[in-house]
Amino acid sequence: RIDRILARVITIDGEVAARGFPLPAVGDWVTVGPPADDAEFSDMVVTDVLPRWSVLERLDPLSSRQDVDTVQVLATNIDLVMICAPLDREVSIARIERELVVAWESGATPLVVLTKADRNPTSELITRDLTERLIGVQVICTAATRGLGIDEIRTLVAPGVTGALLGASGAGKSTLTNA
Repeated sequence: RIDRILARVITIDGEVAARGFPLPAVGDWVTVGPPADDAEFSDMVVTDVLPRWSVLERLDPLSSRQDVDTVQVLATNIDLVMICAPLDREVSIARIERELVVAWESGATPLVVLTKADRNPTSELITRDLTERLIGVQVICTAATRGLGIDEIRTLVAPGVTGALLGASGAGKSTLTNA
């Protein structure tokens, strides 16, 4: 976890706060050590960021310069990117396709998760249509509050697999995580 100028790092001894310049991203594997004797702080120091096998990134929406594309690293070392699209409103195929590009470019495997299927009587038709359209991408239809599709996702996010959820606000990411 990154908090402004500190990284929250899980170590064999528990969680520690560590400073680094630049700070690592969520998902990075790092080495940490004690601060220098003359340091003005007592936090641990990130001494190395290990090589990444995937990088989930996007253009920084807060970039202040129009002529320079600033990249924002969302997470690293992700195996599976779950793109959440809610079925309680009109499904934005264009958004799903844009998020698929981000997922594919990260080096992770994308998965489309249709959420809130219990709120849409045409959820099976939408799932079938998207499965036919998005060749090479698995599409899972879920209703987390009823347990629909949750076992399929649990199988994919097995021990040793790191997953990330992408989707608009209200897409059901928290409900899916809690399920």
